[in-house]
Amino acid sequence: MNSLSAPRSPDLSAGFSLVELLCVVAVISLMLGLSASVTSRLGGTNAFSGNVAKVSALIDQARQYAIANNTYVWVAFHQSGPTGSRTIDSLGVAVIASTDGTNPAGWTGPVTLPNPAYQQVNRIEWLEGIKISPSAEIRSLLASASQPAQSGADLSSSVQFRIPGTGGAATVEFDHVAAFSPRGEFMVGPSPVAYADVPLRPASGAYGTDANVAMIQLSGLTGTLRVYRQ
Repeated sequence: MNSLSAPRSPDLSAGFSLVELLCVVAVISLMLGLSASVTSRLGGTNAFSGNVAKVSALIDQARQYAIANNTYVWVAFHQSGPTGSRTIDSLGVAVIASTDGTNPAGWTGPVTLPNPAYQQVNRIEWLEGIKISPSAEIRSLLASASQPAQSGADLSSSVQFRIPGTGGAATVEFDHVAAFSPRGEFMVGPSPVAYADVPLRPASGAYGTDANVAMIQLSGLTGTLRVYRQ
């Protein structure tokens, strides 16, 4: 009489083959690479957005100061390459006010600070990885639905202010400048303009792509500010 043999238990000692292990490692490596790339892009976009918000806040601070103190206030920009502790291109922003409510230089600058007719409202704010670009260039990168309806004036491109660097650093020349009148009107030159543009994009070697740009547009007569993004 034949006895029934018991079913064979699976060989639990058998492991993955080398090919299977290599496939798993390859998939994990690919997923980690994609994750790092996405995280890097998101981080760059967030950093650029943060800098755009800081520029907007400094411009608004200048307008509020002009109205509250019944004086002229300038927003001055300087584009800097890598230097010192800043390893990538940076944008320096300074807010400067008239001490007596007048416009002493009348846009014939440059004015070197310290100067009794002017005072710095803030220390130079350095924003890494961001730069001012021509308005036409930024408009070409913004989708039509994301563009300002009006063409704004470019900032003054001549040197208006020179501020000595701290700790013996070189003097900083601010060559992109606009101003607010005591009534809060935005000015590029000696008179208010209908609209003015502050076009921004990531600096070379910084975060983002050509699509990661911004346009800050101000209404000259009301001083209101709006940010346009892709």
